[in-house]
Amino acid sequence: MLRSLCALALIAMLPACASHSEPPFREPLLPIVWPLPPDPPRVRYVTSLVGETDIRSFVHRSWWSRIWTAILGEAEPRKFVKPVDVAVDAEGTIYVADTALSCVHVLDRVRGKYSCLREGDGDHDLESPVGIIAGPAGRLFVSDSTLAIVVVYGPDRKVIRAIGDGSLKRPAGIALGPDGSLYVADAAAHQILRFDVDGHESARYGRRGKGPGEFNFPTHLTVDSDGDLWVVDTLNFRVQHLDSRGGFVEAFGKTGDGTGNIGRPKGIAVGPGKTLWLVDAMFDVIQLFRPDGRLLLVVGGQGRSPGQFWLPSGIAMTPEGRVYVADSYNARVQVFDGAGARP
Repeated sequence: MLRSLCALALIAMLPACASHSEPPFREPLLPIVWPLPPDPPRVRYVTSLVGETDIRSFVHRSWWSRIWTAILGEAEPRKFVKPVDVAVDAEGTIYVADTALSCVHVLDRVRGKYSCLREGDGDHDLESPVGIIAGPAGRLFVSDSTLAIVVVYGPDRKVIRAIGDGSLKRPAGIALGPDGSLYVADAAAHQILRFDVDGHESARYGRRGKGPGEFNFPTHLTVDSDGDLWVVDTLNFRVQHLDSRGGFVEAFGKTGDGTGNIGRPKGIAVGPGKTLWLVDAMFDVIQLFRPDGRLLLVVGGQGRSPGQFWLPSGIAMTPEGRVYVADSYNARVQVFDGAGARP
């Protein structure tokens, strides 16, 4: 009889424990889509990620594990504080660069593990991680604006090398080319630097200015399937298209407060049909453009509800069209289905 009563007491405690893993943003009851009906939806809000709790809710927990958690309690899950960039590898592991915590959150949903990557090899401990790319063979590339390098980690999360030591001033966004080349937007140098697969500098593109192929604090960039670069030329309020050798192709964008104008451009990604997804922190939206700069769609708006943003920053897209956006001041990463958004 006593054992039965104890078991019932333990079961009664389980809901209270489970409530600690609930995210602070309540999921919507109705689908959130863009554009609004009656137009057919092109982009759909999926969910929001806030940190370790997303792994806990994903992992199946045994009955005995739940009982012991009810008895002993559960450690407070670690959360994002200021996520500025996000990347996703081929296995679906999510990496979130957090400047407030000086770390990269690793959400490994396949293995059900969470970690906070901060320590390097002593000389390259992260201080201000601002850009992140998941590369082939389990490698992870992290640009640190304070250390002025790009730290490369292997599959075991040990430092392989540091790229750009002595040649970078203030690295920001990074991207990988089809041949394994690393492109770095150096905001303070007003240039794009290219490094080969061994980490040696192989080219520099641009200089400070307003002309074609010139930059004014470039902060983010991406590489499309053809190997061409798309550079967010932040204080020139435009996006520049360069070929794989750094030659100027075209540019679009201008400052303003209307739809299609560019206020404070941040992350950029290339989606299906070479649709360009451009994050704008001034308008708290994502603007979708054709490669020629024609506006296709505006996603989001200022706020804290699902599908709204507060100073969004980095963006990542999977080959299937799943979109991850670092919603910095909402301390979360929002996930969207963008497979239907194409010219």
